[in-house]
Amino acid sequence: MQKNKTTVLRQKAAAQKSGGKMPAKIAARTAYAIGFALFYGFFSFTYGDVLVRAEQESFFSFDASLMKYVLDQTCGHLYWAGRFVLLACKHAWTGALLLASVAALTAWLADRALRLPAKVRGAGFVLPALAAGWMLWRGSNVYYKSEPSLIVLVPLGLLLLAALAAAVSRLLKGRFAFPEDASAKPFGAAVPILLVAVLIACANIFNSNVMLSARVQNLAQRAEWEQIIEEVRAAKRPTRTPAAYHAIALAQTGQLLEGVFDIVYDYPAARLDPIEGGEEYAMFVPDANLYAGLVNAGYRTNMDHVVMDGPRLYYLKRMVQCAILNEEHRLAEKYLNIIGHNPFEGEFVEKYTALNNNPKAVEEDAELAAIRTLLPREQRFEQSYRMPAFLGYNVGLTEGSDATLITSAAACLYSKDLQAFLPRAQILVQKGFGMAKSVMQALAIMSLKDPNIEKMFNIPPYVQNEVRSFLVEAKPYVKDRYELRKNLKKNWLGSYMYYYYCENNEPDQVRPATESNHKAGVN
Repeated sequence: MQKNKTTVLRQKAAAQKSGGKMPAKIAARTAYAIGFALFYGFFSFTYGDVLVRAEQESFFSFDASLMKYVLDQTCGHLYWAGRFVLLACKHAWTGALLLASVAALTAWLADRALRLPAKVRGAGFVLPALAAGWMLWRGSNVYYKSEPSLIVLVPLGLLLLAALAAAVSRLLKGRFAFPEDASAKPFGAAVPILLVAVLIACANIFNSNVMLSARVQNLAQRAEWEQIIEEVRAAKRPTRTPAAYHAIALAQTGQLLEGVFDIVYDYPAARLDPIEGGEEYAMFVPDANLYAGLVNAGYRTNMDHVVMDGPRLYYLKRMVQCAILNEEHRLAEKYLNIIGHNPFEGEFVEKYTALNNNPKAVEEDAELAAIRTLLPREQRFEQSYRMPAFLGYNVGLTEGSDATLITSAAACLYSKDLQAFLPRAQILVQKGFGMAKSVMQALAIMSLKDPNIEKMFNIPPYVQNEVRSFLVEAKPYVKDRYELRKNLKKNWLGSYMYYYYCENNEPDQVRPATESNHKAGVN
């Protein structure tokens, strides 16, 4: 003890004479502390929603029979263990704490393996940065239709490699201590600072929609609809998944016709592995079907994920909701029992056990009650409507509730099927619904070809003037849809004219127009 105290005193004395240097051990620990804090910030505040989403795309139980799908795979027992570790990502801060600790320990072991001097310790953070870079490269594929536990197994694998390398280094050198100066400046701290800055920049530049998609799905699980609307509207170019949840949130809060065209429908390609085709649609169609009132279609599409990818919490929870809405109480009990085997899901199980076989409680639950108002009244098969079901049903239905009238009108506007929209607009007027801006603008567009529509609906003159102003401004770019979008977006985004003439026309709409670009349509 006396020897150690004497050594520290000597290091401090040497540091005072060394022009701002600090004791070697403190310099090294400073680099690791900075690296830990920065990686914690990255995994918590930047990529935390992806970690939470990965945990919800997983399922873990100590009961081997429930984990058969996982255990039957190559490396099944490793994945089982990985899914146990993944439980730490139930919350972003706990998952970040785990991965930041793994990152700091990996860096420490890597530095020891390389026997780096104190002034450059922290260079070992390159290894955990590679793991984080792999997560960014995989995007949503890190959990979607793939083994979600890899998000923790890859960093843990690098930790194990660093530990083995450090052990080998010790055996070869005969000792663990480094030949080093008594004092040093923590230059190595610059390594994690630079690496995390690059990771944050790459995440925001290349994976903004990956993070946004994960965030809106996490928010949807908590029914935080206003937050979803705010997040998606702040995005520059959301993919289809955030756009779908934006519409769901608007419908849940009674703002669908008023706000559905307030975002950009200029979909960039989602980077998803080509496994079954139509990958991005499968990310949001199960929820879109459910929240459109198509409970059976919602149940089927959620079940498809469970059949193809094994039990996963997110889809099992949706299947519970579908079973309760269909009054299939024993089926709901079955899924609640399965979910109950997964640690930390007691709150969900308790809530929906109380709702199961309790119609009054379902009516008082805002989320389920809103879905019930949209339940179909037509006795037709899902295959009778075009796909995806939630869109085809709303465009093609002939009978429904007042709530369905709103979603049906919005679907017709989104599909640019104004002929199907017209009778819905007439019913909206007959029932005394207020005329949303998008409705009036759509009718004004139709009145350009049929002046009787203007008289039929008493379209205000200012709406007609808006349409004419838009067309005048659009005229110079009418042959080039790319330039049309580019030049009219600033003044007209949020209007139905901009959506109808400029957006959601063809898969390659984000590129400059070519001869093949001039086909009309909706994707």
